[in-house]
Amino acid sequence: MEATQKGLIKTDLEFGSPNQVIKALNTIAHLEGFGREMAKGTRQLSEKFGGKSFAIQVKGLEMAGYDPRGAYGQGLGYAVANRGACHLSSFLIAFENFLGLLKPDSTRSKPEFVIFFENFYAAINSMDICQFTGYGLTLETPLTRMSPHFVLRFLMQYFPNFALALVDFSLYPDLFSATAGIRLTSKEFLLAGERIHILERLMNTNEGIRKPDDTLPDRLLFESQKDDPKKRRVPLESMLNKYYGLRGYDKDGIPKNSLLKKLGI
Repeated sequence: MEATQKGLIKTDLEFGSPNQVIKALNTIAHLEGFGREMAKGTRQLSEKFGGKSFAIQVKGLEMAGYDPRGAYGQGLGYAVANRGACHLSSFLIAFENFLGLLKPDSTRSKPEFVIFFENFYAAINSMDICQFTGYGLTLETPLTRMSPHFVLRFLMQYFPNFALALVDFSLYPDLFSATAGIRLTSKEFLLAGERIHILERLMNTNEGIRKPDDTLPDRLLFESQKDDPKKRRVPLESMLNKYYGLRGYDKDGIPKNSLLKKLGI
């Protein structure tokens, strides 16, 4: 729609016209007309016709419906996710906006939480269980449920490692043990998730993925929303550098040999 509006391409698509969206979806499904081009995704479209700054994708995967200018941790999660702009890699927006436990427009503690949930969700997803069960199981433990909201918010915002050490997700390794017959402690369960995530990252970097690929569209980095009085944009660079250091990557985003050795990869 925006590419048409800016004169980069010529289509019948325009903002406020849902019927044209339905028509476009059918042309994509049947590879008819310009639908054949649209079927290749926004990255290839923008590379061919222009509009890279507003092609909302990372590593070729289009972004889910959460604007990271209002959730900086979600922005970092989009940028570093192994699959591209995947909201299921760490989904920090749940704590930033839905639950109000992390300040949305702050970079503090975001790398630590992105790393934890990347590992945690990699392990959960490997069990073929919806990762959103994690909110029911971890937030219903007595310590979490009985702690005042302001206490949880303070600990998560200013003492992330301490807060994460208190998360009780022992039901997951218990469930895994019950079904697979392999005993895992909570620490071993989280370590398995880390190995999965790092192995994915290593496969990506072996194919040429580097720091320039761990980014966001220019619109999110350099433009603020018109109705935002704070004129916020995602301050990605500082979060990314800290994330690399905590993850055990080098400055180009490649897992270090010491990390691979520790994980047995």
